[in-house]
This record gives sequence, structure tokens and C-alpha cells, in this order.
Amino acid sequence: MEFALIENPGNISDPLTNSGKVDYIFQIGKCQVTNAQYARFLNATASYLDPYGLYSVNMENGLFGGIKRSEKNGRYFYKPLAEYIDLPVVYVSWFDAARFCNWLHFGKPETGESVLGTTEGNFEVGAYNSAIFSAGRDVQKNVWEWVETLRNNKKHRWVRGGGATNFNHALSRMNVDSEYSDHELYIFGFRVARSCHL
Repeated sequence: MEFALIENPGNISDPLTNSGKVDYIFQIGKCQVTNAQYARFLNATASYLDPYGLYSVNMENGLFGGIKRSEKNGRYFYKPLAEYIDLPVVYVSWFDAARFCNWLHFGKPETGESVLGTTEGNFEVGAYNSAIFSAGRDVQKNVWEWVETLRNNKKHRWVRGGGATNFNHALSRMNVDSEYSDHELYIFGFRVARSCHL
């Protein structure tokens, strides 16, 4: 996964959207997480059980879905569809994206367990504290991207960027929507950002 360094700590917020202020240097994925990357994650974390619903049947059967799941001898196998390998994964919730980030944080283990497992975190380890979850190549690609920011009395998260089914106005920095964190739609994907210690 390639990252771009964002160096402008203390920048001011965008006066039109009141967003974009970041007080630290960070890195952001140059591309959205692809079907191939997410399939690798599923093979590592949901091969026998999928208690968090990291896979959605819509990933294979839904509009823009790009991952096929098969089962053999009680084990699941995930494979990106040939024509969708490098396209952004869709039908992921914010919680799925956070668990993917925890998996990255733990070094992408292929099997076995980390301190808390491969997808879970707390205030000491992991990228995200999963204990507080409810049950549940260019910057403008083709899916709305989950954003960490909570809105509407902390019941919704932002999605930004527009999707394949939107017109050009959706790509404007003014365009933002809020959704429940557990929604998995054909237009929702994500990219990874991480803090960096220089």
C-alpha cells in the first residue's frame, strides 16, 4: 500500500466546510483499498468464522461488488473478481474499515492471533478501540470514502468524495454526507490514513 505524506500541521480549516484542519503530520493512502487487498484481509480474518460481518454477499452479487466467497471443507476462501481486482472495495461499513486498519496495525497477520486478535484493538494497542463499536491512484476514484469524523450527536460518520453514480458536483469539497457507521452500500469504500512519527 503506497502512502502520500501530508505535511502542514496547524493548517487552518477550510472556510467553506469548516473541515480539513489537522494538527499533525500524517500519511494517507494514494489509492482506496482495493478488492484484492480486502480479499487478503478476509482470507486472514474470516476464513472459518465471520462474527463481525466483514464480508457481505453484496460484494459478489451487488452492483460494483468485486469479491467472491467460496466454501470448502468448512473454510471460506475469498477471491477478487478478475475485472475488479484493483477497483475499490465496496459494501464495507466504517466498522469494517476500522477493523481492516487494526489488521494493518498488527502487521497483516495471515493466521494466528495478535495481542487481541487480528481485527480488535483497545486504548493501548491497535489503530482503533473496537470495544466501543456497536454490534455491528488518484484522489477521486469512484466510491464515497468513510471519514473518522462523527456528526449528528455522534450517531453518524461523514462520507466524502462522491461515487460512480454521482455527477461531477459530488466531487466538490463542499459535498459531504453523513451515514450510520454500520451502513454497507455499493458506493461506500475507504482509504487508509495513519499518523507518522518523523
